[in-house]
Amino acid sequence: PSRPHALNGKSLILHTSGTSGKKKVVSYSLLSLIVGMACVVESWDLRATDVNLNMMPLFHVGGIVRNLLAVSVCGDS
Repeated sequence: PSRPHALNGKSLILHTSGTSGKKKVVSYSLLSLIVGMACVVESWDLRATDVNLNMMPLFHVGGIVRNLLAVSVCGDS
């Protein structure tokens, strides 16, 4: 049997808030995090000279991808 590629493996596991029912566990692959981060960097045209103000909680995938990964990869402070 073929082995799954490392980019498709689980890299981040978070819990939903449960606002629409029972809380659920959601896993994210490394590939989905990288693609999300690249989309944010590209769409926001992030540069190393930009300043980041984190308004999203870091227990939410939006905060992790937008305010942690995206700004880290472009050298933001």
